[in-house]
Amino acid sequence: MQRQDRIAEQSGGKPLHQAKELARKLAGMGPFSLQMDGCRVTAPARLIDRLGDLAHENWRFTRWLDPRIRIIPEGVWKHYLARVQRGFTDAAIARKTLQILEQSSESKTLDSRARWDVPVDLQLHANLKSSAVLVVNEFWLELLSPENWRRQVEETWRRAQEVYKPLAQAKPRT
Repeated sequence: MQRQDRIAEQSGGKPLHQAKELARKLAGMGPFSLQMDGCRVTAPARLIDRLGDLAHENWRFTRWLDPRIRIIPEGVWKHYLARVQRGFTDAAIARKTLQILEQSSESKTLDSRARWDVPVDLQLHANLKSSAVLVVNEFWLELLSPENWRRQVEETWRRAQEVYKPLAQAKPRT
């Protein structure tokens, strides 16, 4: 039985089931600080171990709306696109976004040294130079520059403080 058949059999062959199984496998992983080797990035051994056979299948590299690369397993690519589409209220913007994601995507597999070749245009989009941060996000991965990762963490922390500040100042009920 080929590897793809085993993965499809293990996941029930359905993208939604496969996405949920992948999210379960990836839960609690990362972020990973990685060094770029030209246009290559090495997948962390812990990630490869957790993914099993899926790590060696095709993965779609695509741009995102901000300077980052999203890396989605080929088997859940259509499910991913449907999920992105549901996030938009304007159908025309959704169609255009999906078109950009499709056009900027490239299918990649890990080489024998557990490295992915990052497409140059995507590397430029994400401002990746000598290092990168690999982040797990549900059933896909994201590759960001360390600077953009730091900004994202700072922005998330700032928003969290805004939300929780009124709660911290509230008087306890008696």
